[in-house]
Amino acid sequence: MWNPGRANVETREYIRKYFLEIYGTDSMNCNMIGTLFRGGSGETTFRSWAALIMVTSVSVASIFSFLIMAKKIMYKLKKMTVNASKKTVKIQFELLRALIVQTAIPIFISFSPCLIGWYSPVFDIQLPRGFNYLELSALGVFAFVDPVAIILCLPILRKRIFCFNRHNSSIAVNVEGIKD
Repeated sequence: MWNPGRANVETREYIRKYFLEIYGTDSMNCNMIGTLFRGGSGETTFRSWAALIMVTSVSVASIFSFLIMAKKIMYKLKKMTVNASKKTVKIQFELLRALIVQTAIPIFISFSPCLIGWYSPVFDIQLPRGFNYLELSALGVFAFVDPVAIILCLPILRKRIFCFNRHNSSIAVNVEGIKD
């Protein structure tokens, strides 16, 4: 299979010295994805641009599909408001808002830093090494941020989580009714 992003011998040789200094491993002995936009042969430069265009296309296509689906959902919800109860419509719009938040979080936490990482070599921008750690931390934080955002978006969940001093009378009634 042709993978334009796979680092060829020329790319591995180009980064060999720095790779050995930073990681303590020879770049020739590692499987990696790497691009070389300047200082390489025509084939290597072409492969680099092809890889960049491919990953950007896939990422942008997924974002556009999110936007198209959100628009279709909003259209269906507006059509539904004529026949549905106000409570149902309200819940549906709250769920749509939660879906939008769940879509926006990965775009800002995952996609945006990836774009910066992909395009910085094109414009000769040397990112600090800490940027790698920032991106890894952001991916780790995503597992926490996503459910918290949903809890904060949906009023029913927010009330359940943040109303500690209220006792739910329906639970107390059900427990009393179970007596032997």
